Amino acid sequence: MEAKRQISVQTADWYDVLFGAEAGADEAFAYIKSCGFTAVDYNLDQTMPNINKGDVGTFFDRSVEEIIAFYCPVKEAAEKHGITLAMAHAPFPMNCDKCPEKEPYIMEAVIKLIAACEYLHIPNLVVHP
Repeated sequence: MEAKRQISVQTADWYDVLFGAEAGADEAFAYIKSCGFTAVDYNLDQTMPNINKGDVGTFFDRSVEEIIAFYCPVKEAAEKHGITLAMAHAPFPMNCDKCPEKEPYIMEAVIKLIAACEYLHIPNLVVHP
């Protein structure tokens, strides 16, 4: 059986740039669908955008259950609009030249994101060293 080909786009900054910081996944995925895309590369890296500046944030202080709950609207919106979550990007780079002491925290974040990917049915998580 031949694999279904899909047209995909990254989600980086779509919520903030197109709809404002308070926009929800439903509005973003509806727009993505209206543009003709059927799949996305979901940018989980947006949860830790300032690694290069030595700032890992606090998002991953949450438990795995809390992180999964955070992504529940994403899963619901993707399913509602028929968007496949084809892959995701973890925060990068994994090595933090400005904050080597925070690398264990970054590794724990990736482990939590693997659990989130399982919940979201994302088969591939890209991790950059």
